[in-house]
Amino acid sequence: MTPPFQSAHDLLKRCKALRFRLSLRWLFGLIVLVTAVSTSCTNNIPACTDPLGCIELRPNDPIEIATLLAESGDAAPLGLDAAAGAELALQAHNNEFLGHPLMLNRENSACLRTQAQTAVTRIISNPQTIGIIGPTCAATAELILPVVDGVGLMLISPSVTNPETAVANPTPTHPPAFYRTIPPSSAQGQTAAQYTREQLNLRRAAIIGSSSTIATQQADAFAQTFANLGGRIVFHGTLSADQQDISELLAAITVGQPDVLFLPLFAPEANTFLNQLANELNLGNLTLIGPDTLFTPQFAESTGPAAEALYLVAPAMVGDSYQQFLTTWQERFNSPPSYFYHVFAYDAVNMLLEAVEASAEVGNDGSLLIGKQALREALTHTNMAGLSGTLTCQPNGECGTAVSLGVYQLGNAEINGRRWPPPLVWKP
Repeated sequence: MTPPFQSAHDLLKRCKALRFRLSLRWLFGLIVLVTAVSTSCTNNIPACTDPLGCIELRPNDPIEIATLLAESGDAAPLGLDAAAGAELALQAHNNEFLGHPLMLNRENSACLRTQAQTAVTRIISNPQTIGIIGPTCAATAELILPVVDGVGLMLISPSVTNPETAVANPTPTHPPAFYRTIPPSSAQGQTAAQYTREQLNLRRAAIIGSSSTIATQQADAFAQTFANLGGRIVFHGTLSADQQDISELLAAITVGQPDVLFLPLFAPEANTFLNQLANELNLGNLTLIGPDTLFTPQFAESTGPAAEALYLVAPAMVGDSYQQFLTTWQERFNSPPSYFYHVFAYDAVNMLLEAVEASAEVGNDGSLLIGKQALREALTHTNMAGLSGTLTCQPNGECGTAVSLGVYQLGNAEINGRRWPPPLVWKP
């Protein structure tokens, strides 16, 4: 006969057995759940097969863009102008892209070697950085480019115009790590020659330039284009840094009797040269034209009357989109821009984001896998309408060759600090 009540010992054994069975069921359910979650995550972030590696962004991870620009030192006005343009580009996307927050990480290179190296080390240590807008100066680009290329990232410069700044011999399996949205420096020499020869119908040109690489390229492009258009180069001289005696240059100009003098120079040498030129020669109908290295209010005001009527070649932004951008700029910064690098930084950010959209693998939970080589390849195939014009990237990273330049002319208002920028007098 079974007793109506089990012993305490038997009851305890039955409770333990029941608890063990429940534990096994709970453990099995947990294993199934973990396996499902793991499988789901694996499906959302596929394995990276990109030769240069990948950037993995989980849901809600920010898409981070770095700027490496001069925010202090002599080039700070240029770098700060570009940084503001990059900031407004993110604002135009409401600081969100492909369901992820957009973040701008600003680093200051100051166009100094040590500071640039330290800054780029911080940038590349962040695995969520998708690209770098910058740098401001060519020497900085040449210094950090091997480091940036080595980790599979890229530079998109809004201001480096030296055509020689690029990864050597880019190939389909190793796209360039350097892109630029600004036209190369040689384009300014070509535009200066077109304006003076075709629009002003001038036939005899002299060139006084510095010995820098950029000035040499501008001078050579001017000389070749002017000659191809039927003009004649009567003198080509070089002004050394800190050169005080320019009597030989002035004598050569007098003998050559040019109609136009092209001046690929930098401040302060350009300031000194123009003042001596005005004091010692009767310029008469001699037309003066220079590149965008002189396109600053500081140059106009510090040079004074000797700069009056000087033509300057610089990017020319026109149209409704740019006017709308200027309205946004005024609302954000409460003053008009003094330079034009903001436009090229704005376009650089949008070019990079378009390339991300074209190359990224998107998980069903919004996660992103961005192959670094795939991103470069997408950049190389850019064909985009930007604020600066149509951006069409070449295999060597040149993207701004179709960007329109224009010719401006300094007047009394610019020299006396009452107006900037000067009026645009011609746009091809």
